[in-house]
Amino acid sequence: MKNSRVIWTMAAPILLVTACSDDPKQPEAVANGPLEISKVESPPPAFLPKDMDWMPKDIWLPADFEPTQSQKMNPMAETYLLRGNTQTSAADLLAAYNDRMIAAGYELFPVEEPKPGMMMFRGNGHGMVIIDVKDDGIKRVLVVSVENATGN
Repeated sequence: MKNSRVIWTMAAPILLVTACSDDPKQPEAVANGPLEISKVESPPPAFLPKDMDWMPKDIWLPADFEPTQSQKMNPMAETYLLRGNTQTSAADLLAAYNDRMIAAGYELFPVEEPKPGMMMFRGNGHGMVIIDVKDDGIKRVLVVSVENATGN
C-alpha cells in the first residue's frame, strides 16, 4: 500500500499536465519531468491611447516616447501624471521642453531651489505643469504632471 502512494504522488503532476492540455481554453502546459511543469506567463496589459485623453494637446512629447503610466493624482485639482521612456538625452529633452513650452504660451515658473532634471511651467488655463527627467541606464524616464488638465 505504501508503494502505491509513492507511485501516485509521482504520477499526479503528469496527470495534471495531461488534464490541463486537453482544455482548449487554456494554454498547453509542458512537463519537463515528473515534478516540473513550465509556467505560462501572461503579457503585461497594453497601454491604450485613451489613457492619455486628459493630456493637453499643446504639451510636446518626444517622437520615441513610450508611455508606461497615466494616472489621475488629485481629483479636486484634476491633476494627472504621465510617465514613459525615451532614448532622447536628458539635456536635449530639457532644452526642447524649455523652447516648446514657451513657444506654446507657457511661462517658466521660477523655483527657489531648482532640482536637477525638473522644470515647472504655468499657463494656458492649466495650473502647474511639471516636467521631470531621470536617467535610467540607456533610457530616460520622462514624467509630465499637469494640474487642471483638460485635454485641449
